[in-house]
Amino acid sequence: MASFVRRAWRHGVHALACTGALFLVYHGFFEVARVTSGSMAPLLRGPEDGDADRILAETRFTAGAAPGRFAVVLAETRHHEVVVKRVVGLPGEAVSLTREGGLLIDGAPVALPDGVARYLPFGNLRGGSVFQVPEGHVYLMGDETRDSQDSRFEGAFPLERVRGRVLARVWPLERAGAL
Repeated sequence: MASFVRRAWRHGVHALACTGALFLVYHGFFEVARVTSGSMAPLLRGPEDGDADRILAETRFTAGAAPGRFAVVLAETRHHEVVVKRVVGLPGEAVSLTREGGLLIDGAPVALPDGVARYLPFGNLRGGSVFQVPEGHVYLMGDETRDSQDSRFEGAFPLERVRGRVLARVWPLERAGAL
């Protein structure tokens, strides 16, 4: 009987240690967020499309670092709202749009990411304007630019406000998968 109690105790301690390790990894390396608007449609759905997508972002190694072009990131606005946007302009680049909604980086056309038909020239990209992305910042835009509070209105986002790179959609289950 004593050996049974010792084994049960040992298994319980191991289970608690594993649970604690998973807790630390999750809170130290990841963040789950709810998509709050349709600004990233059709890639991600907001609440106006029914059940809003939940996403998993890696926050340990990408937070505060310049992600690659067209990476989908979690960022914090100057009003402390967490938003999901796509990186369009990198530090030191000049961002502008064509009349047709095409993207120009330093005056050269760049192919739009899959699912994006065109970007709408609002805010600081209106009328052929060019926006110079300061060092230490990125220019973020939503895929659905008719419904996106992004760098066109907020300006460039400091890298410190980039919380992490979105890895996957985790809810609803029928839409779950890597991005």
